[in-house]
Amino acid sequence: MTMNNEIHRLVFVVPERHAATIEVPEEVDTEAALEVNVIFTTEKHACTALKVAGTLAQSLNAHLNLVAVKEVPLAFPIDRPPVAIPFTQRRLYELASQGVQGPLDTTVRLYYCRNKLQGLLQALRPKSLVIIGGSERLWPTKETRLAKILRARGHQVIFPTDK
Repeated sequence: MTMNNEIHRLVFVVPERHAATIEVPEEVDTEAALEVNVIFTTEKHACTALKVAGTLAQSLNAHLNLVAVKEVPLAFPIDRPPVAIPFTQRRLYELASQGVQGPLDTTVRLYYCRNKLQGLLQALRPKSLVIIGGSERLWPTKETRLAKILRARGHQVIFPTDK
């Protein structure tokens, strides 16, 4: 595998109603279920997307994933990024716990890679249902550009904006 395609995956589950610890499952089986994937861009936008995704996932009886892809500079080993992994896990766990409304298990999928876009494209299944939070602007933002790229790759993208 080349350095650009190198990816390190961590998966943990946020159980219904804010448990005190992170559960690291042996294997998360979501193959058969419909999935709603929230792409982490910023905490504010992820919170907006998680609220929409939580409602949608409950209505569709779907599984909810919070997908965070972190780019690791070449100066660092892929499994030792500049920001400590436990710190990032805790922040994502808290975000998922606060952002999702109602009784819903959420899987947080944390990926470390050399190229953020390539890592995200590898992390998503083909034709995934994706929610990316963002802000409405007259000019393209990184979130609107990402939504456009994912749509071009065949994913179904919902783009809720902050109020």
